Amino acid sequence: MKKKSSISFGPGAASLILIFVVLTLSVLGMLSLMNSRSDKVLSARHAGVIEGVYTLNAQAEKHRAELDEVLYALRQVSASDEDYLRSLALVLGAGESLTTDDAFETQRRTAEYVKHDAGALGVILALGDSYDDFAEALTLFGRMSLENDELSWEETDEVRTLSLTLKILPLSSNARSCWVKYDLTSQTAQEW
Repeated sequence: MKKKSSISFGPGAASLILIFVVLTLSVLGMLSLMNSRSDKVLSARHAGVIEGVYTLNAQAEKHRAELDEVLYALRQVSASDEDYLRSLALVLGAGESLTTDDAFETQRRTAEYVKHDAGALGVILALGDSYDDFAEALTLFGRMSLENDELSWEETDEVRTLSLTLKILPLSSNARSCWVKYDLTSQTAQEW
């Protein structure tokens, strides 16, 4: 008969297997911690980007609401679509001519700028309860450009730019404006 050969592992083999298992679990634990840390950093970065985009969207909607108040007031005093757009162009042009911080001087220059259009003048002079509101509104309107019946402007922070275009609807329409362009761009791909 053949002799059975047996291989026996001594107590050292069990210790080696135990050390291997402990080292494997330690490496997997460290990899899990590193992955969790990078996920946290990525989530914080993503939250910052989303917050920046929502801030730009909120600014755009706030400025559209301010513009809508002006459009509403101009509709009340305009006899035709041409008068309506001409008055809006005067309001926007008054914003471009804002050159001084002195409240009375700015209001006087604005009044002179639009003295031939009582509707635009009334809207401009009612642009806020204080001079700061008045100056802020004119500064906003100074950044806007009107071409035919489309009004364009940009909202920006250091990295992202939101390019906006509104179509000014005719007096016969129930709505005063509608979005034509609402494009978000970024200077660096890393911010996305």
